[in-house]
Order: sequence, then structure tokens, then C-alpha cells
Amino acid sequence: MKILITGGDGHLAKQISSLLHGYQVASPGKQQLDITEPRSVEKWAQQFKPELIIHSAAITDVNYCEQNPEQAFLVNTYGTINLVNHNPHSRFIFISTDYVFDGEKDSPYHEYDLTNPLSVYGKSKLAAENFIQSRSRAYIIIRTSWLFNSAADFLTKIAGKIRLGKTIEIIGNQWGNPTMNWDLAEAVLNLVDCTYTGTVNITNTGTTTWFDIARYYIDQKNIKNVELVNISIDDYPHQAPRPKYSALSSNLFKHIFKYKLPDWKTSILKHKEFNID
Repeated sequence: MKILITGGDGHLAKQISSLLHGYQVASPGKQQLDITEPRSVEKWAQQFKPELIIHSAAITDVNYCEQNPEQAFLVNTYGTINLVNHNPHSRFIFISTDYVFDGEKDSPYHEYDLTNPLSVYGKSKLAAENFIQSRSRAYIIIRTSWLFNSAADFLTKIAGKIRLGKTIEIIGNQWGNPTMNWDLAEAVLNLVDCTYTGTVNITNTGTTTWFDIARYYIDQKNIKNVELVNISIDDYPHQAPRPKYSALSSNLFKHIFKYKLPDWKTSILKHKEFNID
């Protein structure tokens, strides 16, 4: 099978590509495949002829999207439209987000729950979802949450501040599922040869807050010289609105594919920040 992975420069695409053995895989970066340019997409469609597209390319910086809505929709929505239109016979796996929800629930969101994104980022991803559902003959939309990549993520930034011994303010009332990209990549492997079509939530097990993630890191590393201050999301100077509660239920994925991602507390220990003295 020929598999095209978009966003080849990104951490998730690299993780997925490294696991796909026995397939003909292409994972071009932005310089090789610009999804916002129809000619670039058409070239890959005609020359590579992918049977499956795993679409991970996106602008995921929520604040950047809020400040640059045209660019956000160009990449996240129009780029997706280009891929679907130029590859009408390809199966499609699309990486989406918990930010398609408004956070008004107090229990994990299911695939069938009403969407109502608060941010430009969430709206651009939902628009892409809607187009895929209306035009793609065979697709899987993966909604995931709070991706960690062992590079420029929340834990990396917090760990840097902790090493400086600073007092750190961290949001303690925004809830979600920390998801390790290496676990999500493993889960995607279960979808490559399947016949399922529809939306599925995939996250690591466990719901928590940003504050509790930082506290867990400090406790595991036995760090004493830093103070964490629990603050409200309402007091944090975000440029983009975020759902206060966006935990996702992965029960459908577990039921259909008989596969369960590990608890976030177990898996996050593989993060490079836990292995730095």
C-alpha cells in the first residue's frame, strides 16, 4: 500500500512514518508538499498515487491561529480540501482536536456530542472535518487531546522554568487528556488496514489539568526549589479562548479496535524531560 503522510517535518508524522514497515511510505515536509498549493498537491497525487493519506499537517499554535485567522483556515481547512479534492479515491486519516468542543460538559466528550469550537483553531479544524465527511468516500477523523512530543511542548517549557527555580503560575482548572505522540502513532497503525469509516477519539487514559501535570513532574523528579501557583484559566492572558473541559472518551476506539492507550502518567515517563538529570 502507498501511504502519504503530510506534515513530514512534524514530530507526529515522523513517529508514524518510523512505525510503518512493509508499506511504501512518503512523508514530505512543507518544502516538498505545500498543501495550500493545488499544483503541489496535484503533483503528489499524480506521481505518487497514494492509497491512504494520513493528514497531520496543520497550524496547531492556538494563539497564532487566533491572531492569523486567514492563515489558519488556509492551512487547516483549505489545505485539507486540496488533499481530498485531488485524491478522490484515497482513504483519508485526519488528525483533529478536542478544541472542536466548547468545554461546557463536565464529563468526557463522545464522538456524537455537539461541536461548538471557541477558537479560530478549533473552527478551522471542524471546517476540515465537515468537508472530509461530505466528500471523502472512506475516512477516519481522529480527535485527540493535548499532544506531547518530547520537544517544544508544555512539559519542555515548564521544565525549563523549573530548572531556573522560578515561581510558576499554571492553570489548574482546564481539563483534558495528555496524549503522547508516540502512543498516538501506535494507535494510528491499527487504522491503516481497517475498513472503519467515521470519527473516533484517541487519547491516553486519564483526565487531568496542566497544574497537575507540572506537579506530577516535580514529584517524580523530587524537585524542591520551585513553587507552583494554581491559577484559573480566566486569569491567564490567552489570546485565544479555550474550552475549560475537553476530555475525550476513547471507549469507541477501544471497543472497535480492541486497543487501549496507556495511562498518561505511565507514558509521560518516556518524555525526555524525565530522563534529564
